[in-house]
Amino acid sequence: MSVQIGEVMGATTVIVRRDERGTPIIEAPHETAGAFGLGWTQADAGIADLLDQYRLVRAELPDAAPDAADRNANQRRWNVLESARQAYDELPEDRRAWYRAFIAGIRRWMADHPDAVPADPPPLEPALPIGVDITLMLYWGIADAIAVAVAEGLDVPPVPSELHRTPMLPGSNAWAIRPWRTADGSTVLVSDPHLPFGAPFGLFEATVHAGELSFTGFCFLGAAVPALGGNATLAWAVTTGGPRASDLYRVPDTSEAAVAINGLRSPIVSRRDGWAFAVCTPYAALAAETELQLFEMVRAVSVAEFERVLQRRAFPPQNLIVADSAGDVLYARTGRVPRRPEPGARVRELDEKWDGFLDVDELITVRNPAAGFLQNCNDAPDTVSSGVDLRAFSEDAFNDMPGRLGSRGRRSLDLFARGYALTVDEIIEWTAEALWPATPAWQSALADAAARHPERVAAWPRPIRSRLRRLLHFDGRAVADSRDALLWLRWHETLVTAVGTGVPQPEAAALLDAVERLADSGDRYGDLHTMTGLPGRAGAFMTTAGELEVPLRATYYRGGEAYAGGPALRVVAFGSDGMRGWSASLPRDAEAFVTGTVHRTPWSAADAPVVAEFDLALAEVG
Repeated sequence: MSVQIGEVMGATTVIVRRDERGTPIIEAPHETAGAFGLGWTQADAGIADLLDQYRLVRAELPDAAPDAADRNANQRRWNVLESARQAYDELPEDRRAWYRAFIAGIRRWMADHPDAVPADPPPLEPALPIGVDITLMLYWGIADAIAVAVAEGLDVPPVPSELHRTPMLPGSNAWAIRPWRTADGSTVLVSDPHLPFGAPFGLFEATVHAGELSFTGFCFLGAAVPALGGNATLAWAVTTGGPRASDLYRVPDTSEAAVAINGLRSPIVSRRDGWAFAVCTPYAALAAETELQLFEMVRAVSVAEFERVLQRRAFPPQNLIVADSAGDVLYARTGRVPRRPEPGARVRELDEKWDGFLDVDELITVRNPAAGFLQNCNDAPDTVSSGVDLRAFSEDAFNDMPGRLGSRGRRSLDLFARGYALTVDEIIEWTAEALWPATPAWQSALADAAARHPERVAAWPRPIRSRLRRLLHFDGRAVADSRDALLWLRWHETLVTAVGTGVPQPEAAALLDAVERLADSGDRYGDLHTMTGLPGRAGAFMTTAGELEVPLRATYYRGGEAYAGGPALRVVAFGSDGMRGWSASLPRDAEAFVTGTVHRTPWSAADAPVVAEFDLALAEVG
């Protein structure tokens, strides 16, 4: 499709290609034209969801949308639209042109497909993509303060942020592997964020080659810069967890919706006994800086350059893992962290003002560890690699329990303990793994219980003894066609129902009681756990210890349907043949997910056929 618009003198050509999965590659001679193509492809992927993102930014969700009133109220509480407009105005002109062109691409798609545009679309403006990032990154910027409010027993709004309203805790996996650990000398990065599927946290995958700017990765749907991405020589991954970035302040009660604290607009989130409680976060005024940092991240060509970008300290408080084609890797627990009179998580008084922010060298960083790998699966920062000692850092920079490891982190370290001469295929196989890591430990406890009570087991009828055998021989993998996986899940649910949580190791009698009471429907795991109607896999469950047992390729189910997990898995290898990438985007790739398949990600224009071509007057792209 070739389209001429207005004057062709000085026109520029934008070419959109797509691979067999629909992942776009956008080619343009300069950056603003590339932004036009990115906006057009996002609209083409799902205009209704895209416009809903902008309705959310504008606090104009219709009444029929889930939690509409509370979500709209939260957008107004945080002045999201006004903050986005202010951030847009603060950007340099060349960056403002990017957002104008991005919106122009959306408008162009809508003009070409009027019958597909939902009724009463929201007004479009270039600040809206920035508002999407503000909305969806808000959770991490205020999570510490909201956690303090909850710990204090305060009533907080039903929707303090979009991610707070979901029934899951956010998570992620990220690994970086140095060349001496791999079979072919490649540096490998794995990025697997665990977030809700679809809007508002929908992630859009694209590759853009626009003049001197080339990148590939995932933007939040409606946003114009990737939050997860890379280029021909560098890539980064992100996992939830970071330094302490926000505080909850106690202030005299007021009828105002927000008060000024530390020079920042701080919304009131609770009131009690004549006091108001306000959240103060440096991210309330960082939107422009955050967007600029994202642009610099996709331009960085080496770990050393990426570290210079981190000087902005405008990325949300997170764990970043970075790898480059020279074989360098980096872990950074990044964010803008207030310098407090006293560190720690508690309600603060107005006289406890911040004194600036921690410098980058006061934040936790691990470069090229001797062990040859980095891993973080939402674990404490001293577990990212063997031999890492981070006791010299402040409590607010650490912001975790030393040595804390979840099931995914333990599994990662177990794999790396034996991971030498690794092939990319092996690493990809790890990323798609559906193993419940603690299965052998639970089986050992169950076998010991049976050995200690032989008379009881001998008195069981054959079906119950067979059930015990199946549990003890289960391979631990939550795959779709496994009946034993469903039996294992039901056994744990029966245990939790009987003894509750907070019990690291139930008594032998309780383990055996759960075997006796276990209901076996004979169904397969995928019969009762589905994703977009297809058999699902790799679910999580709560143990009696009160911990989630989660495979590396995590999926969360509600009412039997997958609603969250790994929507944007990426594997990147930098080797002698350049950058190679693989990805799995859910729920789009649900059919492949059932079998643990990961697809090649297009980078070169030759990887995909042309689906659209535009000859644009320069004025049209801003």
